[in-house]
Amino acid sequence: MKRRGRYLALATGLLGFAVLGANIPASATGIAAGATARVSQIGPVPPLCLQSHDIFNPGSVGAACAAAQYDLVAGASADFGMLGASSRVDLVSVTSDLGFIADATASFSDTLTVSAGSQVVFTFGLAGTGMPAIFGKIGDIAQQVIPPGETISFAYAGITPGRPFNIGFHLDTNIDFGTPNCTFDNPCDVHFLSDWGNTAILESVDVLDNSGDPLSGVAISSESGFDYSGLHPGPQPVPGVPTLVLVGLGAVLAALCRLRSIH
Repeated sequence: MKRRGRYLALATGLLGFAVLGANIPASATGIAAGATARVSQIGPVPPLCLQSHDIFNPGSVGAACAAAQYDLVAGASADFGMLGASSRVDLVSVTSDLGFIADATASFSDTLTVSAGSQVVFTFGLAGTGMPAIFGKIGDIAQQVIPPGETISFAYAGITPGRPFNIGFHLDTNIDFGTPNCTFDNPCDVHFLSDWGNTAILESVDVLDNSGDPLSGVAISSESGFDYSGLHPGPQPVPGVPTLVLVGLGAVLAALCRLRSIH
């Protein structure tokens, strides 16, 4: 009888991990938009698979591996004001101790200048299906995003009018796990999906004064040329408090070793 092993649901990247050290191709300073997609099957049973693709400009990237017992797909897209990431793992009758990875990361960063105000709030709408994603500011604590979606705001404070400042955001879907309990007597069928493709969209940009009140008619210029001034201000320009995520993503092989140590 086929069933899910008790430890198959350890899709570690999707259970609320911080991404402070995530592999984000875009820099936290200057102008950049990029994405990474990687998939791999690690273990003693061939065919082995390892694919990783990056782009360092607006666009999309994908990686995929397929064999008789597994199908791994990851894809990401990045542009200024819009990010997308998607990961999928399908296993059929797996009977070996293997490790599977399907990770996607998309990010953009920019340098802005405002004509007035001391704080700028960026509000994103996110929508997805399947398992959660991770979304946040580059170099800062991120938060888990739960399907079907959320509206999330992040603030950059201490802004000086006329002086450039850097912004950056990233979106991640991560499915990393092992199959230590899958045997010939206990074959495993598993389907994991985290689909947030092209769904992290910058909906509004609000410029606030020292009292936290919104300002109108503020000019926003960007090194990328993206028109942040053309976005309509949100009705409540108060940034939400991100959910603190306590555990960082470790190295892939170390994580797989820990999973295999579970019996």
